[in-house]
Amino acid sequence: VHRRREDRMIGRAPAEEKTPREKTGKGEGGMAPILSKYKNLPKSLRGKYKGKTLWAYVRKDGSIFFLGKRYSSPSKAGAVAREKRTCNGWAFWYYQRSPGDWVKLDTLRR
Repeated sequence: VHRRREDRMIGRAPAEEKTPREKTGKGEGGMAPILSKYKNLPKSLRGKYKGKTLWAYVRKDGSIFFLGKRYSSPSKAGAVAREKRTCNGWAFWYYQRSPGDWVKLDTLRR
């Protein structure tokens, strides 16, 4: 049961369970997820807000899974994490480059 739940969260669900939008690889608004153009996608992201550590997962298609929903950009997921306040998701989210080495998501763009 746990493996199936984890598989769905990170994008390994069987094809028959996917929605038409998931099949095309496009997020909300019909555009492809921003992280989809990066070859070495991080698997998980973390951010801190009001003293709490928040976790999000990057799916194989590059979309971000956070609190049960998919987001096509880090900024949209970050805004939800910050209680609907605007957010630069590239600066808010961190990914683990190597064990114990958490860096801003923005370093992917450099």
